[in-house]
Amino acid sequence: MRSTLQVLSLTFALSGVVLGGGAAGPSPVDAYAVFDTGARLLRTYYAGPNMGLVDSLLTNQRKVLVTRCATTTPCPLYLGRDALEVVMNVFRYQDGHNRVDWEAGPLPKHNAQPQPVAPPKRVWTGMLARLLSPADLLVVHVDHGSPAERAGLRAGDVVLAVGAQDDLGDAELRSSFLADVERTGEPFTLRVRRGSAERTVTVAPALWTAGGQPSLRWEGKSAIISVPSFNLGSGAAFNALVTRAVTQGANGLVVDLRWNPGGGINECLEAAQSLAGESVNLMLVGRSGLPVYEWRTSAEAQAARSRTAMRWNGPLALLVSPWTMSCGEVLAYFSQRAGGTVVGSETRGVMRTGMRGFDLPGGGVLYMSIVRGTLDGRVQLPGRVVPDVAVTDEDQESRTGRDAGLDAALKVVRSR
Repeated sequence: MRSTLQVLSLTFALSGVVLGGGAAGPSPVDAYAVFDTGARLLRTYYAGPNMGLVDSLLTNQRKVLVTRCATTTPCPLYLGRDALEVVMNVFRYQDGHNRVDWEAGPLPKHNAQPQPVAPPKRVWTGMLARLLSPADLLVVHVDHGSPAERAGLRAGDVVLAVGAQDDLGDAELRSSFLADVERTGEPFTLRVRRGSAERTVTVAPALWTAGGQPSLRWEGKSAIISVPSFNLGSGAAFNALVTRAVTQGANGLVVDLRWNPGGGINECLEAAQSLAGESVNLMLVGRSGLPVYEWRTSAEAQAARSRTAMRWNGPLALLVSPWTMSCGEVLAYFSQRAGGTVVGSETRGVMRTGMRGFDLPGGGVLYMSIVRGTLDGRVQLPGRVVPDVAVTDEDQESRTGRDAGLDAALKVVRSR
């Protein structure tokens, strides 16, 4: 979950903790350099659910590496990377925060006084599309007030063609075409199917600095707040929308977190306070088991309390899916504990740990869980958020132009 200290995405905030590993080491390097560096970092910092396996896994893979390198000097870099991947795949099985990105890095050098950095201006369409099958590219989210919404797109539309590109039914290629045209910032056309009808729309991207902020729309007297991610300022923006919903007389609130990959832990905890009040707290413990961060006593929490004008006390539903991750899961979890109804499918399951990245020699970044999330230093957060109201076959129903999850969430808040 990304913090106000600008940790990489899906990391917890850790005040006073070194966030980057510095510049990558000189290249070329051999297999032992990359594996031994990764092993040292894991033994020093890893605090995930497999702490008891670290030494044995690393020792065994080091022996395998020695055997594979016996006839080659220097030992090729890829063999060290392969050995490290074996270890990280074991950790990733229970905790998706753990992985190696060989294309990433180097990370920014540590700054003793890191400051929040506003996201740069970027091309924005306000739509999110997912590959659901080899033939189907589905629009799963459209930001309120976005260029995509102005063009007439909505969740549930199936993208059939991008501009003049005809992919002959290959949705992955269609997705690639879409990413290419979005990056240009120029207007582009999409041919989409909604239910049984086809239409062509023109999307004119805009430059945007908000980095994916919450938006508010209405279905009758029910307010719907969509939260695509938790970027810098998202917590305050969310609270402002909750206040607007209250003052404009909403009789129910739906918070859509279905496509939220996480973000800043301070941001989602500030948002949670407007739904769950002072019951919200998170204490992070490190490898030693000692606390390294507590939300309730932090300066960020005090500032958030001063900005929270109104708390929501009416009927509340939280929409989640397997694409709800990390900080998105945290907001759903605290809201559920405070009486909100979670609707949808089980979340991804990366809410109980916080991640940090480290540069590796020869290139690449090692991401690992370095803290565990708890309520009080002892009681850990659950592995994932389980819905109170399960919505099945949502993707199939979305192809017909219906939003089955939203329909179910609205039914929950309107029945109370």
